Amino acid sequence: MTTINKKMTAICPDCDKDINLGPRPTMGHKLVCPYCEAYLELVNLDPPELTWDMGEFDDDDDWDDDDWSDDDDDNDDDGW
Repeated sequence: MTTINKKMTAICPDCDKDINLGPRPTMGHKLVCPYCEAYLELVNLDPPELTWDMGEFDDDDDWDDDDWSDDDDDNDDDGW
């Protein structure tokens, strides 16, 4: 019996390049596009489909409410 190791590929949603997923990719597999460095997640196996991995940004605490303060009370001459 001969086993064929067919490598699966999917298209990067950011740069539209084919990305090799290896012979046995799994749902939820996270990877970085080797061409554009986008953070991606495998969301479908048949056909293989990648989407942006939003998990990279869910726990991002870099932006606090204080970073978006209202400066409407400023009387600057710049009109903003």
